Amino acid sequence: MNIEIKINCPNPTEDLHLPYLTWGPSICHIRVTGNKGNKILYLRTRNLGMGRAVFTDALRKTVYPTATLTCVDETWTTFYLTGDFGNASTRDKDIEVLVFQDDPSKDPNARPVATDALMVRVRKDVETLTEEEKMRYIRAFSLLNQKDGYAFYKQFTDMHIAETDSEIHLFENFLPWHRLYLLNLERDLQEIDSSVSLHYWRWDFPAPHLFSEDFAGKMTITTAGIGSAPTFSLSNPWRNWKPPGSAKLLRSAFNWDLTLNGGWDVLINRNAPETYAINMGKGIYLNLFWDENRKRGDNKPGYIFSAPHGGGHMSFRGQISDIPTAPQDPVFFMLHSNVDRLWALWQNNWNRFDPEAANSYTPQGLSPNREKGFGAYSQQTQWPWNGDTQAPRPPQAPYGEYPTVKKGYKVLPKPTSQPNIEEVIDYKGRLTPDNSIGFDYDNIPFHFTAPDLPLLKTMTEKQHIQEILNKNLDSPLRLAALDSVDEPIKGPDIDNLTRIVTDKQEPAAVRSGVVQLLSSHLGHTEESVRILMNILTDLSEPAELRRTVMLQIRALSLEGAAFKQFRPIVIEGLRKLIRDKDQHIALEAIDLLAYQKDEWLQRELKEGLENTAKAIVSDESAIYYLSLDPHDFLELFRNIAEKSTDEKAKTMAIRALSSDTNSTDFLLSLFENKNQSSEVREASAQALDTQNPDLFLEKSVEVFKDDQEQDHHLLTVLLSKLTLQDEDGLNKIRGDKELLYKIRQHAERPKLFKANIESSKSSEVREDDFAILLKRLDSLL
Repeated sequence: MNIEIKINCPNPTEDLHLPYLTWGPSICHIRVTGNKGNKILYLRTRNLGMGRAVFTDALRKTVYPTATLTCVDETWTTFYLTGDFGNASTRDKDIEVLVFQDDPSKDPNARPVATDALMVRVRKDVETLTEEEKMRYIRAFSLLNQKDGYAFYKQFTDMHIAETDSEIHLFENFLPWHRLYLLNLERDLQEIDSSVSLHYWRWDFPAPHLFSEDFAGKMTITTAGIGSAPTFSLSNPWRNWKPPGSAKLLRSAFNWDLTLNGGWDVLINRNAPETYAINMGKGIYLNLFWDENRKRGDNKPGYIFSAPHGGGHMSFRGQISDIPTAPQDPVFFMLHSNVDRLWALWQNNWNRFDPEAANSYTPQGLSPNREKGFGAYSQQTQWPWNGDTQAPRPPQAPYGEYPTVKKGYKVLPKPTSQPNIEEVIDYKGRLTPDNSIGFDYDNIPFHFTAPDLPLLKTMTEKQHIQEILNKNLDSPLRLAALDSVDEPIKGPDIDNLTRIVTDKQEPAAVRSGVVQLLSSHLGHTEESVRILMNILTDLSEPAELRRTVMLQIRALSLEGAAFKQFRPIVIEGLRKLIRDKDQHIALEAIDLLAYQKDEWLQRELKEGLENTAKAIVSDESAIYYLSLDPHDFLELFRNIAEKSTDEKAKTMAIRALSSDTNSTDFLLSLFENKNQSSEVREASAQALDTQNPDLFLEKSVEVFKDDQEQDHHLLTVLLSKLTLQDEDGLNKIRGDKELLYKIRQHAERPKLFKANIESSKSSEVREDDFAILLKRLDSLL
């Protein structure tokens, strides 16, 4: 008996067999080839790991542990499978579908006549991942980062640059566009490892596992504008992460008030994100996204953009804190996966899955014109996948058509090659399984279950506003009133509150609080921008107020169109602050100007590198900032890499040369020079790998075969890179018996040092990173 099964396959004659379930009903089919007449089959599932699957109906109204089907002749018979909510898989193919010819409930000795393996694959809280899940996730990201000589991943950053804001940030399609964007990246990760999902970071809870040396990197906490590199263990592939367009990945935790809400890694009130996601807008999409006090296209989206999304970016310093460079950091995608999860929670709460309902998404239909923002209409195809480069859309369309079966991907039929917004509203197939686009979240069931969340405050906002405006009240009472305002500020209250900001007789704490309260308004007119910049550049103003205003300016920089409109005013003010007496203000100004690629600042940084007396930041930071726009500074980088005695500056300059193919021979000489430090040789190796991966692999093999090589740190870094080869690369390693012998020989030598032990505060001795990597390589081979 020949039995054929197709899982997660809407049309068995055309669509692919995709053995990956979510919490929604997956359309499955079975047939018996060569069969004539009726054939009864009995289906069961068997658990080989943590995943659980059950049988169900097209709308998942009921679930069943078994299914009995009647197959007629050789035709396909339909049935439905779904993940058992709360029981997601932790590894690929950890569930089997068993097909019996005899009823196993009556015959305990019955043997299956066919089996098929599958997985319940959903996006999870990164803090809950097993070690195996984490390493698959990290490795898939690393392989994607280096694909096509590091060119492929750059497309994801090119989609997110400042010139694309009107398509992806400032109109109603912010949420659905980013849903498409995340799924695009997730599908490319799954081409590398089909068991991987794009997991999320819940920023309202501490994340000690995520921000550790063995995952996204251990970070320093900064109260100044400049980020520093996270610390990675030598066995962590993300140590080799190459951010496209930057010399090195920087990310520091940032918070000027480190005690607020329990520390930097709990960004906002623990209950706030899910409470607001579920309650915001009373189930009306327009209110969820758009600030009701501003007309459409007024450059100011509402809560979901500015609060959880903006707060996530601004809790760091480094690439992730600047919109155009943010996707250079893999943490960006975990942040945005959580933003999408909040929208999914909102949809679940209000049952907003009908693409043609205005409460699910607005604006509906096709745009009547091509004015700015027309791409946000529900039936408009989305840039860049539609290839539309005519104004007002961006003049370039990176990536090409969406990753679909047409492009060779093993995925569901939706979204289509040139997707529109309607295709991602019913993402889980609530209305019909055909609508599913193949992802789900671990804690959002298919059907709505009311969460246990606190109620939002119900006191009248007018009462709070009057208390804030009452100068006769003590500051603590006015601050308490500020903390109690939940709803958007309206009408004349905005002007009255703005007067508090400009009144120097008011307490600094109250003025700072009002600046934060008016964050949706200050910075969106020329008058308000000038108010902010006047306060910021006035040295007589209180430090607390100036710092609050600086954060408001940084928040404004996240809203590209608004920032661009008033950029000359802001840039002029920031230039006055790079030597401010308040070091926090000065470094924030430098950081903002650097990411704007301000040529005036670049000259100041270059002068500081050439004359220490004129330096405004460390040499390492100056080189990093110049590497964001490196072409005029390559000779300077080479000079520093060759002559500097400052090792941090030297290694940053080496990494900055990764974009200069004329420096290949110089980088190779540093890499091969055993007299150089391990850090210098590692930086040279990473720069070489970026320029010419094949040459780097060839030279790495030579280093392993060199009996005189004793740099254990470098060899560990190179071994990590060997674990990041694709199947062709792994085949070359399998065939090189001398290389494998030399690697194992080195593993047996007395260790010159415990890898990365100097950066660990733990007294517990960990397994040497080289040994960890050797086990990983063996598992791949």
